[in-house]
Amino acid sequence: MASIEAMIKWMSDRQGKVTYSMTSRNGPNSYDCSSAVYYALITGGFLPANTAIGNTDSLYRLEGKLLQSITRQQVQRGDLFVAGHKNGSGGAGGHTGIFTFHDRIIHCNYASNGIAETQAAGRMGDASGLPVYYYRLVNTTSQTSTKTVSLSQNLHGFTSADDAIQGKNVKTSVTAGTYYVFNTFKNATNVTKQSGIPGTWVVIPAVQSESNFQVGQTVTLLPKATHYQTGQAIPSWVKNKKYTISQVKQVKQSNSKQAYLLKEIMSWVLEQDLG
Repeated sequence: MASIEAMIKWMSDRQGKVTYSMTSRNGPNSYDCSSAVYYALITGGFLPANTAIGNTDSLYRLEGKLLQSITRQQVQRGDLFVAGHKNGSGGAGGHTGIFTFHDRIIHCNYASNGIAETQAAGRMGDASGLPVYYYRLVNTTSQTSTKTVSLSQNLHGFTSADDAIQGKNVKTSVTAGTYYVFNTFKNATNVTKQSGIPGTWVVIPAVQSESNFQVGQTVTLLPKATHYQTGQAIPSWVKNKKYTISQVKQVKQSNSKQAYLLKEIMSWVLEQDLG
């Protein structure tokens, strides 16, 4: 079975161990951008072992076969980018690599003299004015996450994980509330209001904690529960029944660090009272 992780591992295993060469591009000591991607695709099981090692133009010809065109907004781990004018991207006229995160790529490139993981912006060929195309490998599924995190305070928002980590180029303010976690990198987290759609990078303070239960998850209101998070007594008829979580918030109450809004009864319940 084809594996995105095996494909990326082929690249990451060679970081700092190979050099960049357009003339000696078939390894094992040097590759160029497209030969590295081809070898990674073969190792990941997306192409047969006897596949001829092509270039960016031959990658374009896989569109509609192995590669499904997507937008920049849809990019996720395991997607590919190919830069350059179609049917004219050979040699130094194009570039290609693999996304490790929405805004980070692993690629064999001249500037790093080998395979390196870098930020995507400015490193895909876009800085040179080349058109950049984005692709998802056919028969791979979206990595939609239902993992959530509650922000107890407003945070600076950034367009890239690197900017968030370094605290530079603040682009927006992310208001307190519950968000889906789209991705993480080091101590940066990409939070979003739409599951599966990349949002904004933030650095969450260490006191923040992630939810044990997720938005959309079905939970049981335990018989031992006595009071809602807001203080009212819980009637017996609502206990020991299943409910859907619609929101999560951070609290410091009794033995709970989270409270959950249950859709069917529109009431906040402490995490200690759910199972």
